Amino acid sequence: MTATENELSAMIRENLSDFHPDSARYLLEHIVSIGRKPMNQSTSAIWAFGSRVFLNSHIFPVGIDLKDPRLLSTIAHEIRHLQQGPIVAFSVYGELDAWQLGFQLYYSKVNQAMPTVLSDLLALPLVLDRSVLKTARKLMLTYAGRKYRIDLYPLFPITKEIGYLLGFVKTKF
Repeated sequence: MTATENELSAMIRENLSDFHPDSARYLLEHIVSIGRKPMNQSTSAIWAFGSRVFLNSHIFPVGIDLKDPRLLSTIAHEIRHLQQGPIVAFSVYGELDAWQLGFQLYYSKVNQAMPTVLSDLLALPLVLDRSVLKTARKLMLTYAGRKYRIDLYPLFPITKEIGYLLGFVKTKF
């Protein structure tokens, strides 16, 4: 981890403390490193194994205000995935959870109207229900576009998805 990542992580953690204390606490307790790298425009950030978060350097360049609500809500979204672990994070269910957190935080801090597609997404219950998760996937694709490859993710966390496909798990829990 470079000194720049150390400094960036510390400054973001400090700003995140007021914005979303749970994410700031996780960042500190799990020594999460935050860096930047170029990505396609449909991706604001990614989480990685080893407690790392990478911001899209095209969207969040060096010099961006580290109190920017979009930046902090994006980091909270990625921290949620780290909290979930990979089995949940790589599912529509995990994305719905993270999207709901990130956009609830963002729109609670800015004076902007939420697009209808996001209002509809945030109104969905966070449940392991295939019809709800199919609706969530459709809304995410409507908002983010086809380059956002949520269509490749299983609806349920993979262990439950396999159980569903084998007939051991019901469509609702």
